[in-house]
Amino acid sequence: MAEVAKVDDRRRITLPREVGVSPGESVIIIDARSYFLGIPIPSDPLVSSGSWLNDARDVKELKRAAERRAEEDATSRAKRRDQG
Repeated sequence: MAEVAKVDDRRRITLPREVGVSPGESVIIIDARSYFLGIPIPSDPLVSSGSWLNDARDVKELKRAAERRAEEDATSRAKRRDQG
């Protein structure tokens, strides 16, 4: 699903209702050069992960790994589109 959001004069973005993020929720914003990627963050990510996240690393290590992987992915996608 693709939705359009406008940036106001204070650099705020109002998301359409169809996006499914409620006011007050946190979203990770990844700058992928020519576009932004927004990923909603559950209020308790560890509980939301259930049994599929079975890793011995602590939360800080997992966060660093996720951020590093997201940056690599965004850079790779931009290069494939000749934007890098």
